[in-house]
Amino acid sequence: MIFVFLNNKLITLDVILPLLRELHSRAPKTKFEFICFTPATEKSIRENVVLYDVLRELGPLRMLGRRKNGLIALLAHRAGLMASLALIAARLLNPKARLIHFKALNEWPLRALYHLAPTRTLYVESTGIAHTELEKRVDQLNKDRHYPDKIPAAGRLAGFDAGWPPFADPRLKDRPRHVIPPPFRLASWHGHMDRAANRYLGPAFAEFGDVPDRIAVLILSSMDRAPILADPDGFPALFEETLEVLGEAAPELAIAIKPHPATLPRYRAIQKEIVAKRRRLGQRVVITHLHPLLLARRAVFFAGNMFSSTFANAAAMGVPTIEYSNYAAHTLAETGGGSIRPDLVTCFINKDRSELARHVSEFAALNPSRAVGLVERDPQLDALLEALSAGACAPAAENGAAARMNTAATTR
Repeated sequence: MIFVFLNNKLITLDVILPLLRELHSRAPKTKFEFICFTPATEKSIRENVVLYDVLRELGPLRMLGRRKNGLIALLAHRAGLMASLALIAARLLNPKARLIHFKALNEWPLRALYHLAPTRTLYVESTGIAHTELEKRVDQLNKDRHYPDKIPAAGRLAGFDAGWPPFADPRLKDRPRHVIPPPFRLASWHGHMDRAANRYLGPAFAEFGDVPDRIAVLILSSMDRAPILADPDGFPALFEETLEVLGEAAPELAIAIKPHPATLPRYRAIQKEIVAKRRRLGQRVVITHLHPLLLARRAVFFAGNMFSSTFANAAAMGVPTIEYSNYAAHTLAETGGGSIRPDLVTCFINKDRSELARHVSEFAALNPSRAVGLVERDPQLDALLEALSAGACAPAAENGAAARMNTAATTR
């Protein structure tokens, strides 16, 4: 049994699921259980039907967070949580049980599970693309962030970039580590998307009749207040303006709008109002939660009002990307007048409708691309999957690792 503890962001499921699917293809008897901690995370997972269908093939999804407020609900939740953790702890007595997490086990009380199986705990990088220094600096303009300096709960490390900070943490120098290809580069994952495309795209575009051969994909932010914009509350207006320009410059193009999983209800309502308005004007627009790598199979370009990590899926398919935003002067000064992530943004346009229209017209004439440079097999990935399928180390080694971790925690 492998217990997978997800963060409160859909991206952690997105990065781990292709790996676990590959593991299951090599070791079909492996069982999985996925654990999340908020109803919102559970909802976003179920909405992304492509990921959720794969998850259900591998194992159940359990939500251990609170569903109701109030003292009685709090006490009931605490009791239920302790019972759930006790059950997982009991199952960890099986030397083949393993733990996978992205940071959940770094904190107590979940860290107790790690101490029961330290050498069987895999700590995974939470995103398939490394955060650049520019991205981090701009993110600090948006929100002052503080990162805890705790020893990660890691018996083994797996990351998608050699520069992932835990790889350089001297406190983890004796842990086995694997630098593996990002999931959006795995040939097996692309094969799944190829086979599944028509099955999912058909219902998404059912009202238009046949699935369009060519679409534009509009990736939305959560639309929360963003001080890096000239108008911090300007995402809804930017979204509507982008749809208007797409309708004017490429009226024949169907638009697939993908909301951010963390979008609050009030912004979802605004998005629906804007889409309804555009549809009344005859624009072919749908809101969908389909996986961006699947949508990329019919896309001629991706667009967004802020850089999104989902642009990496477009890059994997050779699909151009447009970031149409309205950065504030201090943000432009930090980025040198360009995007936060110029490596994944083909065209950065700052509040210039005519420039956006020009690029939309140019890209709308393209045909969908096919992925190139995919990874069929990788030695580091093979070694990681072999370690996960092999299961536990000897109990003596387990106890010794636990002792070392306890000593390290005491001496800090």
